[in-house]
Amino acid sequence: MLNNNEHSVDQKVSLLQQALTKLVNVSENMNSNVNRLENKEINTIIRKENDLHNVVSILNSLYQILNDFHTIFDIIQETETAIAFSKLHILHQSIINSTELLNMLLGIEKYAVLIYPVSKDNLSKLERNIVVKSYISKGSLVFILEIPLVEPDTYIYYRVIPIPILDSHTHKTHTIIPSYPFLLVKRLKYRPVVSPCEEIQDGRFLCSDDNLAQYPVETCIEQIMLMKNNQSSCRQHAIQIESLKIQRIISNYWLLYSENNLIITEHCTEQVHKYQVQGSYIMSPNQQCRTQVGDVFINTPTNASVTSFQLPAVEVPALQEEIKKDTKQLDLRNVDFRDIKDILNSAKFSANGTPMDFLVKNEISVWTLMLYVIVFCCIVYVIISRFKLFIYCHRRNSPKSPVSPSDNFSLEEGGVKVANPRQISFVSTTAPATPAKPSRSCVINN
Repeated sequence: MLNNNEHSVDQKVSLLQQALTKLVNVSENMNSNVNRLENKEINTIIRKENDLHNVVSILNSLYQILNDFHTIFDIIQETETAIAFSKLHILHQSIINSTELLNMLLGIEKYAVLIYPVSKDNLSKLERNIVVKSYISKGSLVFILEIPLVEPDTYIYYRVIPIPILDSHTHKTHTIIPSYPFLLVKRLKYRPVVSPCEEIQDGRFLCSDDNLAQYPVETCIEQIMLMKNNQSSCRQHAIQIESLKIQRIISNYWLLYSENNLIITEHCTEQVHKYQVQGSYIMSPNQQCRTQVGDVFINTPTNASVTSFQLPAVEVPALQEEIKKDTKQLDLRNVDFRDIKDILNSAKFSANGTPMDFLVKNEISVWTLMLYVIVFCCIVYVIISRFKLFIYCHRRNSPKSPVSPSDNFSLEEGGVKVANPRQISFVSTTAPATPAKPSRSCVINN
């Protein structure tokens, strides 16, 4: 009995050992599998994190590159804008910002006088008068700001235009053509102006040295305004213009010239006024009335300040020395008297005040001259072609004498003899609808 119990105990112990061994093996296997799984997942997670980090790094690099491209594009766009405005000689924020410009102008104001006092309120006015220029030097874009510096001198700015004057005795019209279209006057100081000055405000102009005439001689208008005894620079030119000429000079001031007696009618609300004129006048119509000059109505500007009709006559002043008159007549019909210097190609006067001979002529365009040349060449070509054709047909069909062999000439193949002469006539084969050159054919009649 005891042996059986021991044997059963040994079997149980052996079974228990086997179970424990299997349990240990299973545990080890499970531990090994768990370690393998953990290592694999960790490696996967680490790999994914590394991939994500690389992706984020690439995105950051691309974002930085994109920002750099945006920055370069903005710089290029600002540079193009700056160059475009510099070609127009206009100051722009892409060239210099307002703060830098204000500080720069404040520094300049310490040593020079500007058009306006430098302040934030006047900065926009100062910018309008700054001229911008640019150039490229050694791969760098350089901008030049031309800031006008003024002198504390104020001149009276005149626009000089020739006015036709009718001579009541000879019934001829004369005018004095000015040497320069503009004039600056300050007491006894006269400065001729070649090109118009820049208007910076209403009634205020800015004239630079480029506008002024260089080394000018004394002009006719200076001699007349100074009432000098010698008017050697003056000369009246005989002109031919319309019998009635009406032209606006400036604002509500009109140049009126009438060769014959003319009635000007002023139609007001309650009454009508009539004026008889003949000659040259500077007319200022009343804004409240309608002014009729002959059959023409004058439109008064809405901002005109004239409240009464003004019609002062223009006459040549009585001078101690009579102004010389040129007998050669200039055709100034349909000419704007404000731009007469341009139309007459800035009629140049010689050094002693004697004007060169010039006339107003109708200009012929280049295309018209080319058309004339082409037509002339075509005509010459047709004449030459007909002449050559005539010579050819004449030689071909002219009568020839029989050929007889001479003493020193032996005719081996036999002589050539022409029969009776044939009549020749020319027939034109020109197409009726095609403006081409007519062709000629030579027809021989037996």
